[in-house]
Amino acid sequence: MPRKTASSVSAKPASEKIEVVSSANHQTDSSAVDASTTKTAAKNVSQVLNSKTTISSRKMSAKTRKVSSAPSMENENSKHEEQDRLSVTYLSAKELKHFEQLLLKKREEVLRDLEILKSSFSDENEEDSVNSSYSMHMADHGTETMDREQRFLFISRDEKYLSYIDKALERIKNKTYGICAISGKPIPKARLEAVPHTGVRIEYKKRS
Repeated sequence: MPRKTASSVSAKPASEKIEVVSSANHQTDSSAVDASTTKTAAKNVSQVLNSKTTISSRKMSAKTRKVSSAPSMENENSKHEEQDRLSVTYLSAKELKHFEQLLLKKREEVLRDLEILKSSFSDENEEDSVNSSYSMHMADHGTETMDREQRFLFISRDEKYLSYIDKALERIKNKTYGICAISGKPIPKARLEAVPHTGVRIEYKKRS
């Protein structure tokens, strides 16, 4: 039976020691790689979060600037509108005289119509007193009532028109004729020719 030498006996434990040390080193290297990978991943996540926070902050800042600039723009617009408002008519003295004559002519026509309408009531009252002793048919009485109401409407309309004319003549006197009472902008001459008593531009007609 062959004998085991001392060198063969001692060689086996040495190789086993080398394998154990090598395995331990491998585990250490694997742990170091895992730690490094985890650290890198955490760093990337942190960078992404920081990037999103920066973008969100920029958006909020832009919104804040937009909101804060809105009132200033409105103030600028109101300032421009105030500057565009006229305080004195843009019409020449000759043009004012022309419109004054138009208004005075219209005024005479309205006064004449009012006089005719009002005189018709006095004539009607005299006829009523004459016919009071006679019986009147109900249909005739209804027609007469309708005519009277219609004349009242015409008188009311003409009196209102007359007040517009007087106000326009007052604006000519004050040198503010031809200026829109709502916007302060000039009323086009074509509109003044068609409606000399107007005090507003056509786009503001429904507001007046």
